[in-house]
Amino acid sequence: IRPDYKWGYCSNTVVYAYTRPDRLEYCVVFWDTKNNEKYVKYVRSLISITTCGDFCILATKADESSPQYVLVLCNSIGTPLDSKYIDIDPLFITMTKTHVIVASKEAFYTWQYRVAKKLTAMEINQVARTRKEGRERIYHVDDESSVGGDGTLDFSKAFSTTKDAICCITASDKILIVGRESG
Repeated sequence: IRPDYKWGYCSNTVVYAYTRPDRLEYCVVFWDTKNNEKYVKYVRSLISITTCGDFCILATKADESSPQYVLVLCNSIGTPLDSKYIDIDPLFITMTKTHVIVASKEAFYTWQYRVAKKLTAMEINQVARTRKEGRERIYHVDDESSVGGDGTLDFSKAFSTTKDAICCITASDKILIVGRESG
């Protein structure tokens, strides 16, 4: 039996979580392995830690009475940079240098995150284009037409059942792979 550790590595930093008997929240530690500095955050209802490059995603339950979940984008010292509220259960999460992808058994959500930095002319054009197309999308795993063209997210599509559920996801800068139970 292997415990379900919540941890990741980003920008010379090990991000890990554990519970303490005296607190309800998870203790999330951002340990800079080069400088041997630690930054501690307490996070209620932590589901997972996902990392890529210089950033990490902390997935949490919004609160006990709400069906929503929160994705918090943090830098390597635990400073929150952005967050998104989603309605699907984040069973599987992966991220790239530009996107966070979250999947339930029936649907997956993509978020093109951005952080403040100097942009090249090519990136400025891409930012202008993605503003029109939307930075967040939701897809039902069985529906090829799930792409919302009007810029609004319809999370109701995510709750339709499927006979071939999602069982894993992974992504690179160029490809997204969604694994299904049928293989």
